[in-house]
Amino acid sequence: MSRILLTGASGRVGRALIERLASPEFEFALVGRSAESLRQLSDEIHARGGTAHIIEANLSSKTTPETVVQQAATAMGGLDVLIHGAAAYGFRPFAQSSPELLLRVLETSLQSAILLTHAAIPALKLSNNAVVVQIASTAGLRPVTEAVVYSAAKAGMIAFGQALRPEVAGLGIALHTVIPGQLQLQPGGTGLPPAHVAQCIHELILQRAAGCAGTDVILDETPSE
Repeated sequence: MSRILLTGASGRVGRALIERLASPEFEFALVGRSAESLRQLSDEIHARGGTAHIIEANLSSKTTPETVVQQAATAMGGLDVLIHGAAAYGFRPFAQSSPELLLRVLETSLQSAILLTHAAIPALKLSNNAVVVQIASTAGLRPVTEAVVYSAAKAGMIAFGQALRPEVAGLGIALHTVIPGQLQLQPGGTGLPPAHVAQCIHELILQRAAGCAGTDVILDETPSE
């Protein structure tokens, strides 16, 4: 059984991951702001024979990531997979954005990933198939005018993964960054279906057993099944 710490669990990709992975093969620690949403997701996982633990948390706080990792590792008896799905957006002109909004976007979309990864390394080192998956965005490669700080945060996430990958590979940890384009807001709409991002992440988790040390994956188009 793989033990997964998933942030942004109630987001579009988080829900798609749970839909794909919920089974007796995976145990989840679900992290999010809404306890009600997390309970619903936990119920779905249990209904499909899986195990889930709820961690209600605001990841924009500097001290929260370490606490979240400790709670998850204690509840699951260790940690195999860390998935960074938490994000804040703030789509509005930079000059019209409050300092509080700008900081919240940076803290949730970038700072939390850095601090969670740092806090999780001791637990991940004990796993035989340790994987970190960051969910970035093509906004980090092609910045969006009205999402200046979000674009900067995702660019920072991509660079963080590229810089850290060789170090953690030496510790037996694979670090992947998935870089999707615009996601569908609803089924059948324009954009990349969240289910295809979940498919990619699932495949990356499985690749760890084959010795893959990590990579960047750009998902601009819908992949074939």
